[in-house]
Order: sequence, then C-alpha cells, then structure tokens
Amino acid sequence: MVRVVHHLAICIACGSLLLLWLRVQQLSPSAVRWVRQLVFFSLVVMLITPLLLLLSHGEVLLPEASAIARIAAALSTWIGQIIALQLVLGCVALLSVWLIGASLLSLALVFFIAVLTALRSHVIASGDLGLASIAATLHIAIAVLWLTSLAALLVSQYAHRRDTGFDWRALLQVISRRAPLAMLLLLITGLMLADRTIATGAALVATPYGWSLLIKLLMVTGALFCALQLRRWLAGSNKISAPLAAQWLRIESGFALMVLFFAGLMAITIPAAHDIVDWPLSFRIAPIAAYLQHGAEVLWFSLTGATLLFTTAWFTLRVWRQSMPRALLLGIAGLLVVASLVIPALSVDAYPTTYLHSPISFDAPSIGAGERHYQKWCVSCHGVYGRGDGPLASSLRKPPANLTEPHVQWHTHGDLYWWITNGMASSDMPGFSKQMTDDERWQLLNFLTAMSLGYEARPLSPRISPKDPWLPAIDFRYALASGDSMSLTEWREQSKHVLLHFVNDLSSMNTSSTLLIPSDSVAVKCIVVVIKPDTRAKTTSIDLQNIRSSTSLIPSCDAVYDSEYQIASAWAHYRRTLSDPDFNNERIDIAGMWFLIDRFGFVRARWAADELSPSADQLRAMLTQLMDEPEIRSANIHARR
Repeated sequence: MVRVVHHLAICIACGSLLLLWLRVQQLSPSAVRWVRQLVFFSLVVMLITPLLLLLSHGEVLLPEASAIARIAAALSTWIGQIIALQLVLGCVALLSVWLIGASLLSLALVFFIAVLTALRSHVIASGDLGLASIAATLHIAIAVLWLTSLAALLVSQYAHRRDTGFDWRALLQVISRRAPLAMLLLLITGLMLADRTIATGAALVATPYGWSLLIKLLMVTGALFCALQLRRWLAGSNKISAPLAAQWLRIESGFALMVLFFAGLMAITIPAAHDIVDWPLSFRIAPIAAYLQHGAEVLWFSLTGATLLFTTAWFTLRVWRQSMPRALLLGIAGLLVVASLVIPALSVDAYPTTYLHSPISFDAPSIGAGERHYQKWCVSCHGVYGRGDGPLASSLRKPPANLTEPHVQWHTHGDLYWWITNGMASSDMPGFSKQMTDDERWQLLNFLTAMSLGYEARPLSPRISPKDPWLPAIDFRYALASGDSMSLTEWREQSKHVLLHFVNDLSSMNTSSTLLIPSDSVAVKCIVVVIKPDTRAKTTSIDLQNIRSSTSLIPSCDAVYDSEYQIASAWAHYRRTLSDPDFNNERIDIAGMWFLIDRFGFVRARWAADELSPSADQLRAMLTQLMDEPEIRSANIHARR
C-alpha cells in the first residue's frame, strides 16, 4: 500500500505541476493557490513514503534489527539505492517548487522520479539490460503520463469549481490528441514485459502474479471504455452532456487507481514465469497435442469456430452503428458460443501438476538412477525396453503404453509425473507415491524422457537441421586438470558450443578428426569422453594423465574419464540413426560418435566414426551458423527437466 500511495502522490504532483505550467494564466489566483498547496502536499508525501519503503525493504533483510540498521541494509542493495535516489530528487523537486515555482524543471524532476521506478522492476532488477529493460522504462513512463494526465484533468475539474471561467475541456482536447499513440505503446511494451514475466498462458491463469495482471488488464479495458466516451463528447455527441463527461472522467480515474494498485501488487509478487503453476482446471488448451490425439476432428471444430467468429464480428460491427449496448451483448454471446465449440476440441486432460517442472536436472546421474527405478518398478508391465511387452502385459485390462513412441512427448512432464505418482484411472497402472520418493519419481521421468527422445533423435545427421532445436543435451559434470569441475550447463552459460566425442580408449581416439576443430574459434569447446580405460593403464590417475596428454594439442579440449560408464550410458539413448535404428537394442556402444551441442544446450548435429564427418571449413561454417541464431530462452528447461 505504501508503494501505491508513493506513486499516487507522484502522479498528483506531476499532474498539478502540468496544469499550472500549461494553464496558469487561465486560473484565478485562488485556484492557483489551491493547486500549489496540492503540489506541496503531494511532494511531502513523496518524501515520507520512500523512507517507509526503505524501512520495509530493510525489514526483509534484517527483520529484528533497529530502524537505522534496516535502512543501512536497504541502502546496500540496488533497490534501496534507487529508492534513496528518488528521495534525494524529491527534496530537490520540493526546493525547486518552493524557490522557482511550477516550472518545467520541477515537472521534469517529478516525472524523472516516477520513471526511476522502472529500475526497481522485476525485469531490470533481475539483470536483464537488453530490449526488455527499455520496454520496462518506456512502459512506466507512458503509464505515468497517462496517470499524470488524469490527475491534471481531475485537478482542473476541482479548479473549475473555484473558477468557473476555467474550461477543463480545452485541456482534455490537448491530452486526447496524443492518447491513442500512447495507449498503443503502452500495450506493446506491456506485451513485451509479459513475455518475460509471464512466459506461458498457464502461468497467466494459475499464479497470483497472473491473476493480478488479468485484473489489471480488465481495469485498463474499463478505463479505455471511459476514454472512448470522453472522445465522443469532444467530437460533439449530443448523448453525452458536460456533467456526464465529468462523471466518465471520474470513473476512468477510479479504474486508473485500481490499475495503480494492482501494478504495485505485482511489483511485490513473484513473477509468474518463476512461480509454481498449480493448475486448477481438468483440461488445458493444447492445439498440437489435441490434434495428435484426435486428428481431423480438431480441424473441423477449429474451422467452424473461425467461421462463427468472423460472422459474429461482422454482425457486431453492423449493430454497433445503431446501438453500442446491443453490439456488446451480441459480441459477448458470439464469443461464448465460439468458445463452447472450440475450447473442448483444442483441449486435452490436465492435472494439478501439469505445468510443474522437475527439480532434478536432466543429467546423466539422474537418468542412470531413473533407469534403476524403471528396472525395479516398471519392467514387469512396460518391458525391458519400454515397448509395453512386459511379462504381466497380457494379463492387464488395457495394454501398457509403448514408452518408445512419440506420444510420450505429447504430454507435459507434469502429466507424466502425475500418472507415476497417482496412477491412471483408465488402466491398471498404479501410483508409486509410496514406493518412490518425490526425487526418485522425477529421476524415473528423466529416464523415460531420454528413452523416448532417443527414438525421436534418429533423423539427426552430420549437418545442422534448419528446424527449431528440440533435443536437449544430457548434462554431466567432470573434473578438470586444475582440480576444479565443469559441466555442460556451465559451458552453455558461457555461450559456448560443445563438440562431444566418445571413444573407447586412447588407441581408438580419432585424433586426426579432432584436430580438425578450428583453432581460431573461441566459441567452441571440445570434450572427449573415454568410456573405457586403456588396458595398459593401472590406475585412474594414470588414465587421466595419458588422456590429457593425448588431448593437450587439441584446441580448447577437455578430457573426461567415464569410469562408471554413467555418461556414455545416458548419451547412448541418442545413438540411434535412420540407417541404424537399433530397435532390438543390440548396439549400445557409442564409441566414435560425435555430438555438436549449440550454446543453448540443444544437440544440433551428430555423426559416427564410419560416417562422412564435416571438414574443418564445414565445421567452421556450422559454428558460424549457430552463432548467428537468435537467443533461445526455452533453453532454461534444461535446469528443470
């Protein structure tokens, strides 16, 4: 609430200064005196609320400390420093108004204080200093202009009561000319920010942050409707009188106040993109998954819905010219009919955990652990290789699912986790909430994901696929020669591509191919994984020494000794090719295989020792192609799969 009062005081001060600066000669001395008193009162509130904000922020950091210690702790943070800067500038603005009056300098200072709020937003505070930070700053600046304009109009209305010779309609005409462009920019920047803070439609409707945003959008819609009525009044509509227009302005200001309240609430709420989505509905809208499950039926319902939507829009526009209330009722009724047809057709079953992300990384240890859980609990029904042909399969009411088919990837990880935990009511599959811990169930899910993706990865070739990347690299951690450790994820964080090469032993290492790695490329890291110890080596330390010695001449190359066959066992799921699909699991050795992983953690190319590998020039061109690709934010899923 303090944050809302702070911003409200800023907007009132800014709006009052704007009114004085634009219309001071048209106001009576008593009206000018009243508006200046309002400015001083607002500026004083602007000085008190930052102190309260500092105390509140410091209480989060040091809850049991004294007030001075809390303020000191708050000032050591980025947010606290921005609040302190707003406080200092507020003092300067107050002195400016006291000494100079309602000048352009005073107005600019107060407006700048308001825009500084953007530096405390979720986007900028999280370290995103790119286009999103510009959008956040512009969004808040335009919002402040809108609220300032409303404040100026409201103050001018009350000034009109003190000075009937003052016409607030003239001020409305000046503001109204620039309003459409400002609201368009507000919408565009809002969508850009929502892409960062919301990320998914599910988070929009199933998190406190998303609910606040939806209510905020509803309030903005109401404010726009009021603004439309004011524009009709300015255009000379005989259906709207001056008192009614003043009433519409007050209603719009009420909506704006609610927008300010929910914006403040969102500022102290975890962004939906980082919150846990507890899905409340028994279905979710997923057109692709619905089409894969139901086929042409989805297309027919979608086409029918599109036709009805077009028809509704056409009739609504025709009726709008005659009666706006009837047009609104017609449009709402048409949308409800379209939704009742299209939503069920484009939906699939959902559960509370549908959008839950795994706390267990998609890495080699978790996949290995998941395979052990699978052998213990799942083989009897789904079979050794996941084809639904286990010893008990024939005795079940419904055949167990073939886990090697693409349908596994049609479901979210949260769906699969729900079935593993609670079972499936439509089959004999039981839940394993008592047999396995929460982490063990997520490990099992990682194994099932790797197994299913391995069959889908068959089209991978020695050339980069032009399609969007989709195959996540399986993470693993290894020791460096310096004694430190590294992982694939950390190379991704450094925007490095990775060339991953598996070999049986030192004698089988294809050094000539490895040396083809362009020595002038700083964006690629070579990792050689020896999946079998050299027969001449006596200890692990000697093996590592020999391996590192053999790879020392290779540019930017690390050597990994996979003594427990953990890394190779996990990556063996990605061994299958179109020419060698290995449906019977006769070949699980991946010695001699290469994997090219982009800087976002997706496998983009693969070739075996007996395939025609890329030349140095071709590899350099592939790396250049990968560097030219835009940022892939979905790479974040690797940390949660």
